[in-house]
Amino acid sequence: MRSGLLWVWLVPLAGCVGGANVTGSTSAGITTGDSGSSTDGATGNSGSGGASGSTGGGASGTTGTINANTPLDGLTLDALHFAVLGDCRPATDQNNAAQAAAAYPTAIIKKIFGQIAARDPQFALFSGDVVYTYNPPDSSSAAAQIDQFLQGRNLLDRPFVPALGNHEDTDGINLPVWKQKFNQPLVYYGFTIHTPHGDVRFTVADDTYWNDQQLDWIDSELSSSARYHILLKHQPSDSRDNDETRFKSIISQHRPTLILTGHSHTYDRPHTNELVLGTAGAPLVQGAQYGYAMVDQLASGDFQVTVYSSSSNAVIHQWTAQ
Repeated sequence: MRSGLLWVWLVPLAGCVGGANVTGSTSAGITTGDSGSSTDGATGNSGSGGASGSTGGGASGTTGTINANTPLDGLTLDALHFAVLGDCRPATDQNNAAQAAAAYPTAIIKKIFGQIAARDPQFALFSGDVVYTYNPPDSSSAAAQIDQFLQGRNLLDRPFVPALGNHEDTDGINLPVWKQKFNQPLVYYGFTIHTPHGDVRFTVADDTYWNDQQLDWIDSELSSSARYHILLKHQPSDSRDNDETRFKSIISQHRPTLILTGHSHTYDRPHTNELVLGTAGAPLVQGAQYGYAMVDQLASGDFQVTVYSSSSNAVIHQWTAQ
């Protein structure tokens, strides 16, 4: 288990030019969890986390382009249109790199990312659990599993925003691999996107290791002046696998517009502003379907969530966050 704060910056993934349309600033600065301080991020950093091979038209009603290198912090969009998915680990724990690649649900995650790419989102959020190793974990197995995931992720030439899952934070072995593969050494962070309806603050939490410093930061994030607050984390707010006591106290005082989580390998809406979606390739609970969600900012400024089944690419459920 980790101790203390890991601070770094959001680094956009490398990829092809072209894609969803935007206007305004593309500052790489991002607010870290380090006492709410701001640091400058790097841009254009290529690596194994980079996207390739996908182009496509721009999102409606905007100008300019978004690709996988586009910094999200400071971006201006007419309206948000983004994807959400989570939990694509193998069904069984793997510590051998060759076996891990064979066991990984690569076909499912490639299908899901292909369907997401066809819907031309501005970016994608991932709620965690991309690997499954056992103790003591083997970093080469974690690397092989993330490489399988990237075969799907790289079909989408858009920024990718990952949250840390409990399977990535395994005795400090998988975490460095996760950071390197996704070009994302930051374990919790935030960014702001400007819209005509008001600023949207995205807060990405690391609920694998709650501490007072991070929870103080989340309190500060959710009490900021942004009109909308979207919070991405791995475990649902009602999870019995984690101590969510103080977190729940914070969100009761500063209610987010939308909470996006996974961990449970199903689709659920436990609260009118919370999506649970852990269906991107991990073994499903009975009755669940593999899939993803799209989140759209409506003309009213409200956020509509549409959950899709990957088997049919049809709508499972659609609702507006309240």
